[in-house]
Amino acid sequence: MRALRPWLALLAATAALGAAAAPPAPLPVLKVAPASARALSPQLSASRITGVRRLHTAALLQRQCDPDDSLVRQHDQAFALDAHRELVFIGCQAGAYNANVVVFVVDHGNLATARALHFAVAGAPAIADDAPAFELQRLGWPRFDPVSQRLTETTFYRGIGDCGHAASWRWDGAVFQPETVQLQADCNGGPSGDWPTVWRTASSPGNVARSFGPARGDSGPR
Repeated sequence: MRALRPWLALLAATAALGAAAAPPAPLPVLKVAPASARALSPQLSASRITGVRRLHTAALLQRQCDPDDSLVRQHDQAFALDAHRELVFIGCQAGAYNANVVVFVVDHGNLATARALHFAVAGAPAIADDAPAFELQRLGWPRFDPVSQRLTETTFYRGIGDCGHAASWRWDGAVFQPETVQLQADCNGGPSGDWPTVWRTASSPGNVARSFGPARGDSGPR
């Protein structure tokens, strides 16, 4: 038996080396709905925005919005998700270097039942002490692309953009599936929007904050 021990040790070392060299698990692949073939007229966009603001004041106040601030209304937008649903941004807060919105989905034109979305990414680090994971009720500097069905947000913790969070989601025809989360909790003086990715999928953009947020082109908030 003693003569076999070196072989057993070699086998164990080989197995350990193989485990260390094993490729990482594949990243999740998201189902993405086809590009929206419908565009909203200015009149329909205005109607959706006005109706959601009027009928969902309670939801806006619960999210600490200022519905009477004319500056936040500059961030109101509406988009067609598909043949029957629209995505509506209602401006919530605006300041020196941040602006955010509450995101609603309107189904079949029924403004009374429009849903204010709550975004949560299980497994991504929390940004609030009382939250179990990454959660947002407002999206900072939001952008939506109806072709890729990608929704993005970027929030600065201070004006130079060396800390904050950014994320992206893809519409799958029913809900927005999380795609990417970037988070830089410590303000360390680094480049604007150059934050680590803490949660990703196979289709994650290289850098959400710098590709879609106010740090685009390193020109700072705008």
